[in-house]
Amino acid sequence: IQKKTNVFTAFWATTSKTDALEESSSFSGKSSITKEQISANEGGNRRIPVPSARSVAVSALMENKKSQSSEFALQRLEQDRSFTSLSDQRDRSFARLLVVTAERRRGQIDKILAQCMTTSTPKRGKQDAFVIACLRLGAAQLLFLDVPHYAAIKETVQVLRMNPKLRIPEPKIKFANAVLRRIGREGEQMLESLTTPLDNLSPWLLDEWNAMWGEEQTN
Repeated sequence: IQKKTNVFTAFWATTSKTDALEESSSFSGKSSITKEQISANEGGNRRIPVPSARSVAVSALMENKKSQSSEFALQRLEQDRSFTSLSDQRDRSFARLLVVTAERRRGQIDKILAQCMTTSTPKRGKQDAFVIACLRLGAAQLLFLDVPHYAAIKETVQVLRMNPKLRIPEPKIKFANAVLRRIGREGEQMLESLTTPLDNLSPWLLDEWNAMWGEEQTN
């Protein structure tokens, strides 16, 4: 039986021991920005969202959509100015945890997303790529991290609403919300019945292992 990763355990693994000791007493797997904070531009009425752990994690997943490497995704994350602007160490550590989990479990996550998107499949394009990145991030929290479902769903959907560079139509936001709610209800059962950790391996690597050790031993 696959178990969810305790957020503190994974947090310790993705940050230095010094940082972990400093933050362990208050880290709960939830960004310190529970709602997207809003700030006004100088001399105008335009309002822009303040970056959060989830929003910068989604940006890293977008940048990493071709390589599917957690190491490369982390590199892109840490080069992002929005990531370095996060003042709270807990937010930076949580963003790292989100990216690593979403990338390392992408095979299983994508299988479950495909199961939940049978009536409507996002097409290619910036809007749909952003929706998929948010869905992967939300699914990672719901399936593999000890994050409360209401927080995982609400704050991930909020990322869709608050993208300063890309306006996501309301129907697509509602679609993503419905998918995440279904994963919240049925995700654990689907994880056990439809996926295995081998789904996260590259096909060529899985074929190589099967050739070397046989399917039974690989499984």
